Amino acid sequence: MTGRTLPLVAAMLACAAEPVPAGPAPDPLDDPSLWPGQDQRGERPLGTPWDMPAAGAGAFTLLSANVGNVDVFRCAGAVYKLCSAASERRIAHRIAVLHPDVLLLQETLPPRVCDSLGPVEEWHVCHPSNTAAEPEQVRRLVGPDYTVACDARGGYECVAVRRGFAPLEGCADGALCRGGARTGPPVEGGCDTGFVVVAATATIAGRRTDLVSAHPPSGFSEESQNCRRAHLDQLFGDPSPIRSADRAIAGGDWNMDPFRSAGADVERWHASVSARRDSALPFALHSGLVEHDPPYWSAPLVKLTWDHVVSEGFIGRCVTLGAAPGLAPLDYAEGDELQRLDHLAQWCTISAR
Repeated sequence: MTGRTLPLVAAMLACAAEPVPAGPAPDPLDDPSLWPGQDQRGERPLGTPWDMPAAGAGAFTLLSANVGNVDVFRCAGAVYKLCSAASERRIAHRIAVLHPDVLLLQETLPPRVCDSLGPVEEWHVCHPSNTAAEPEQVRRLVGPDYTVACDARGGYECVAVRRGFAPLEGCADGALCRGGARTGPPVEGGCDTGFVVVAATATIAGRRTDLVSAHPPSGFSEESQNCRRAHLDQLFGDPSPIRSADRAIAGGDWNMDPFRSAGADVERWHASVSARRDSALPFALHSGLVEHDPPYWSAPLVKLTWDHVVSEGFIGRCVTLGAAPGLAPLDYAEGDELQRLDHLAQWCTISAR
């Protein structure tokens, strides 16, 4: 986060320009036959036209994942972030197998939270047996082969770029830069300041590109929708407090379903994002409807699609791990454990237009 290529990896990388390096030794749960695909019987297709070609020359891989909230019964003290050491190890294994060029992560657990908890049991990621060798969870998840920048407020949302693929501006090669990602300011009106939209800039295909990890506020109320709209403005607005380049790739847990929901946040989304290549809107959609109609649920508990990848200046498609047939979720559990309590990750193959 040396080994033999997994059948799962082959399935996910069928449209990639080059094979991704293999990860650790094969795990029996990687068998694609164990993952029949999301059952959406009874849900009608949207029938909405889209036009997103597959990635072309110079394609690279991107993983966007909310890794938190995997155990709501035990993770409350850890602000519902990734608190299970077993889950952390599984996610780290998946990331090592996939070895993406770019990662957009939400809800990682920074060391300061561990410092506030006091003694914890050995199963917890904050136990000394899990933190002694590496206190930073985001580093344990992605391994040493990445340059990482995290948000300047809670430290939960991060952008990581594989060393040798592209450097992150303002962050030394291979370093972890806490507070190094440009972080949108708090939104007025009682909005939860624990949610942020952040960006870091890398040079991809010879041009500066903003890499955005998006995590607007959750909630179904009108107030929550207005808070999300304000966070979307931080990315889509002109001027934007987090943008630095004229191209961007944004992924994350947006806490909104633009395919099935309505509200101020969805209106703002549709004013900037299109699933059609010939659209005059600045951002193109790479996930959701582009993958499947109706879009797979990335938040299966509520049967909604909350996790999206969009870009300004790129083409390519994403798949939903744990929903598309034959693809294991990023953090599957073994035995009697719950397979997933919150979000499914987006795995994308993208190239510049």
